[in-house]
Amino acid sequence: TDKVITVNETITARFAARGFETVTVMNCQSLADFDVSSIRKKGDEKDRVFTVAYQGNIIGMRGYEQLVEAADILVNDRKLVDLRFLIMGKGQPGDTFAESIMRSVDVKGLSAHFVFTGFLNHGEMMQRLARSDLGLCLFQPTPNNKLGLPNKLFENLMAGMPTVASNFTEIARVIGEQRCGLLVDPTQPREIADAIERLYCERDLRLEMGRNALNAVRSKYSFEAQAKILLGVYAGLK
Repeated sequence: TDKVITVNETITARFAARGFETVTVMNCQSLADFDVSSIRKKGDEKDRVFTVAYQGNIIGMRGYEQLVEAADILVNDRKLVDLRFLIMGKGQPGDTFAESIMRSVDVKGLSAHFVFTGFLNHGEMMQRLARSDLGLCLFQPTPNNKLGLPNKLFENLMAGMPTVASNFTEIARVIGEQRCGLLVDPTQPREIADAIERLYCERDLRLEMGRNALNAVRSKYSFEAQAKILLGVYAGLK
């Protein structure tokens, strides 16, 4: 093997420790696919609900149970009644997990605060993300999740909004480096609720983190920037 390409620094380090020449090329979103200049001004909040978005398949170990518990705390206990949770994705065929999440939302009296869109094509999903106030990435601590760097984090950066995300190594590296979100223990609904409430209340912090997210895309976390690294790998092969 002349070169090993991985998708994050942790995996790169593992291969490098075994003597492989290794480079990281991240699976980021393309600037050509989404016009970031079209994103509405995030501070324009008059006469609209505060939208918290979570995109991707509704399956286990992505923190949907914890999200419902956090929403219960925010809406029913703390009375933040203008919160809306936008869930963009679908369940897997033959799997009843998504149905159980929807039932839990109904049982807790949260149906008016959740919107389940089902599957959306990527363009429509990005437009809805761009109209949201913050995104989520609540993967639970499985070995695979703790090692990974989910696409949804890069989608949230492209949408110009902060992310409340699991405090795992690779996710924390991006969030901390770019100051574009808050890190939480994804197993703790109250900690998730606290992070959402902080960004709900601290408008200036939320807008600053959204700007940081867009700057991160323009400077580093885009397909175009990562493609240069990949092309450099190919050009260097002899």
